Order: sequence, then C-alpha cells, then structure tokens
Amino acid sequence: LSAGDAKTGWELFDEIQPIGLTSKPSIEVAFKRVDTREEFLSYVRTISDDFRATKRLPLLHIETHGFVDGIGPASGQEILWPDLMQELIPLNRLTQLRLIVVLAACEGLWGLQMAQPVERAAFLALLGPNERISAAKLAAACQTFYRSIFKDRNGDAAFKAMNDVVDPTKL
Repeated sequence: LSAGDAKTGWELFDEIQPIGLTSKPSIEVAFKRVDTREEFLSYVRTISDDFRATKRLPLLHIETHGFVDGIGPASGQEILWPDLMQELIPLNRLTQLRLIVVLAACEGLWGLQMAQPVERAAFLALLGPNERISAAKLAAACQTFYRSIFKDRNGDAAFKAMNDVVDPTKL
C-alpha cells in the first residue's frame, strides 16, 4: 500500500494475532510489509521454505491495491495475474494443492484469472471482492472473516459473515 493509505493489514494483524496465539491448537499469524514487487515475490518464495520446515499450511492474505489485471500500485510495481500465478503454483504444489489465498484488494476476485484450465492450479481457494470497496469496509469484512474462522472453524459461516458486513441485503 502507499504511504498515505490506511494501514488495514497491520490493524488486521493486530486483531487476529492474539486470537491465533490463544487458539487450540495455536495458529501462527505473521505480518510482512513489502514496498516493491521484488520484495513481495521474494517473500512469497520464502513461504515454501517455512512450509518445508514446519509443515504448517499457509493461508496467504494479500492486502494491496487491485485492478482487473493484477495487484499492487500503478507505479510500475504492479504484479499481473499471470506473474502471480507462476509464483503461487510451486507453493500450491508443495502444499499438495491446499493453498488458500485471500486477496484483500479492490477487484481481487479477478485473481480467478489465475485458475487456468491448461496450467497447474495456483491455489485451492481464492477470496476477494468483485468490485471496488472502501478500505474501512474491506477491513471490517476481513476482521469478521478471521474472527469467525477462529471462533467457529467453519469456512462457509466465515464467508457468509464477511459478505454480510460488505452488503447485508444480498443473500
């Protein structure tokens, strides 16, 4: 995110990290801020090393700007879906096709373009908004999703709770 943007990722980490620590079993929650495309891609590659060492399945939550063709700021540091897909495929293979990605980015649902029928799978599941969304609404939706996941351990209920925060009038 840019310097003036709301720090919704840090706020989310601040809220769910203590919940993860007190969960039974305990769930590690980590936060990594990156400023460039290369830092981001490098960090994604380190997740494979962590999985090899711990066998803990990652849930990759990406909080950034989004657009129809990819994620990141428009300042030449963006990552297009095909490039992100190529980075996620090895991690998804390593986790035996169990990688979950949350794209907390406007139009993050366009990341479904990475689900190519002729390529290996880049993820097991992808969550993201299908439209532009305010930082406040996105933050509230993500917090609701993770609180529900930790409390009830039910993905369907967490998904519904998250969507209810975004638009309670939709079924």
